[in-house]
Amino acid sequence: RFDLVVGGYYNDYQFDRTPIGTGPFTFGSNTARLGFSVCPASGIGFCPVQTSFTKELTENRTLAGFADATVKLADQFELFGGIRLSDYRNVTGVQVFQRPSSACADTSISNAITGECPRGVFTTTESNFSGRIGASFRPNPDTNLFASYSRGYKPTAVGTKATGALFELKPELSDAFEIGAKF
Repeated sequence: RFDLVVGGYYNDYQFDRTPIGTGPFTFGSNTARLGFSVCPASGIGFCPVQTSFTKELTENRTLAGFADATVKLADQFELFGGIRLSDYRNVTGVQVFQRPSSACADTSISNAITGECPRGVFTTTESNFSGRIGASFRPNPDTNLFASYSRGYKPTAVGTKATGALFELKPELSDAFEIGAKF
């Protein structure tokens, strides 16, 4: 008459995105790189396509505990529900490498040798409590009538623009109401 599932979840994720290239710099030679730029590495003359490469490093950790239970109140009627407590931490940082290095927004911090334009680091830490509750009725073995409510949660995320600037994607909350029948 009583079913219980209890568990935990742990995820440690690291993402290091570095554009592919060869040459004396981390991101390779800037001459004739189709897909990035066809401008000369010297930066001399008019160049309609800016030579820039973005390095992104993301580290996040998710830790969660959950429980889900079903209680049979009668042969034909059940109540069910569950809870989840999540703890999330994310750190994302980017660096933009540009030629010429004077193209950095703040030239006082650019590195004339590598053309590096440092950017900030975005850190977020948050916790969430979510769950579900519902009931089901089986008037016969081939029919199930049910209703439920659940709340879902997706934590804050960080995006990177083509310029290397970071932006925040707000957390997502979803409320789901379900009424249905299975035959």
